[in-house]
Amino acid sequence: MTITALPTPPARTDAPATFVSRADAFLGALPAFGTEANALATQLNAMVGAVTSGTAITIQYTIDANVQTDSDPGAGVLRFNQATQDTSTYLYPDLQSSVAGGSIDVTGWLDVMAGSTSTIKGYLRIYKTSTPANYLLFSISDWTTKTGYRRLGVTKVASSAASPFAHSDAVTMVYTRNGDAATFSGDLANTDLAGIRVATFYQNKSDTWGATTDVSFALAQLHRITASTSAAATTINITAPPPGSKCCHLQIQIAASANANTYSWSGATVKWVGGTWSGTVVNKETFINLFFDGTTYWAQGTNEV
Repeated sequence: MTITALPTPPARTDAPATFVSRADAFLGALPAFGTEANALATQLNAMVGAVTSGTAITIQYTIDANVQTDSDPGAGVLRFNQATQDTSTYLYPDLQSSVAGGSIDVTGWLDVMAGSTSTIKGYLRIYKTSTPANYLLFSISDWTTKTGYRRLGVTKVASSAASPFAHSDAVTMVYTRNGDAATFSGDLANTDLAGIRVATFYQNKSDTWGATTDVSFALAQLHRITASTSAAATTINITAPPPGSKCCHLQIQIAASANANTYSWSGATVKWVGGTWSGTVVNKETFINLFFDGTTYWAQGTNEV
């Protein structure tokens, strides 16, 4: 909150009449100064308590039940965008609390609510200060800065009545902020689960044998190629898994046709460990195990016996 500046204090060098008028004004302002200083101390203590203990933030307001427009509701006032309060989709809280005649600035408290990156930023419970059984509970999904107030996009969760508050009722607004949405900085693709990234590895992806057989390890770890009698030879064109700089194990399974099938590589550098695989055996299965080091595919090929 802002403390009202004290008037000019009297000085010994003032003319007598000036000294008297300044002294009267200065002394007369001290009681209000003390009230505002105490209110500020209470506000700061509450804010520190909310930060250190994780408790909800509490702000006092007076209800305006007569107006539903998107505008500054006035010092210490809370407004709904619907006359039937529990159908409201927006709330308009002023930047001043109703405590101490609407002179306590709660901008910092309110803007804590906007900090969450979650879809639901938090939950807001509003209850009649003298009758806590009269309440509204909202979730908050949107936060907009307005001059002199804030606009909160809300959805009703529960309420004691359709419109539990009368005009000019004193209410307490209690806010609990949600944590931030989870983030992930690794290499897996986002499957649009809120805040979660997962990888889907297909157990077996089928590829079409032809003059060129495209094998994209960006789509699966295991590829099964059914060889064709009409195309004895194929060029296996490899697409690397993302990102290209990381290591992984991959596999190609080839179901040979009634002919022995031969192959060549494209799109990748393949080096053989323990001998080069020469091709399929008629009507047998072939397994080629690959270790990708980010640049080279190290391969071992084995035919079914």
